[in-house]
Amino acid sequence: MSQQSTFRRLVAFSCRFLPFIVLLLLANDNRARGQTSPPQTETLPELAAGELRKGAIRGLSHQKYPIKLEAGQYLKVTVTQEAMNMYLRFFDPEGKEIAQVDRDRQGPNAETLETVAEKPGAHTLVITAMDSSDLPAPYEARLVEARAATPREQQLAKAEKRQCDSQALRGNGKFDAAIAPALESLALRKEHLGQDPVEQFDYADILNHLGNVYREAGDFLNAQPCYEQARDIWKKLLRPAHPHITTVLSNLGLNYQGLGDFDQAEALQRFSHE
Repeated sequence: MSQQSTFRRLVAFSCRFLPFIVLLLLANDNRARGQTSPPQTETLPELAAGELRKGAIRGLSHQKYPIKLEAGQYLKVTVTQEAMNMYLRFFDPEGKEIAQVDRDRQGPNAETLETVAEKPGAHTLVITAMDSSDLPAPYEARLVEARAATPREQQLAKAEKRQCDSQALRGNGKFDAAIAPALESLALRKEHLGQDPVEQFDYADILNHLGNVYREAGDFLNAQPCYEQARDIWKKLLRPAHPHITTVLSNLGLNYQGLGDFDQAEALQRFSHE
């Protein structure tokens, strides 16, 4: 295996597991400051349709909510974060990740996760606290809807699942194989794209991801417009210093480096870290 191929595999692995790498770094920081309580994984009672659950989670920990769904059911869950950034993931009965969301990635906000079940049975919502505080932070989780999915909801859920598939392939270093499901996800999102800010955000997210897999596969020319479109959309939706904007600018810088434009690469890397 070439050094370049090995490097790309390491980069992809790091990106896939970035949230968990952050958790480990924060845990080490906690121990350095005398906060020695280990991260916890807690399974809570089932979350039912229409139910509002008030909870609290300590930094670096995970809480799991079982949710029973029938095949073809649409699910909408909101988690209001009072004092901590949280990362939501959703798994099917076989343990496959089919949806994830962390749109804010910086400070308290309300996250909304939507998907459509393909299989009947007990699914799992996992809430991960991304901050390092030992103090329990309050939140509210609500299963807003669980009902028959519309054709449009099924297509958008399929787009999210195909993006998860692409991210898994990318994390395993299979960059060329990750392109096809990413393109399928992009096409589905574009077909159903409206003016809703969440839909616009998610469209930019798949563009940024597609740019990553193109770049890591060595296709810098196709990566460039993906990053540029993602940057332009996020600049319209988000505050200037939002982590998603700095991320896509950093990605653009790496892509310019691949294209041999080192002046642009240096300028973007410097700007993304200011």
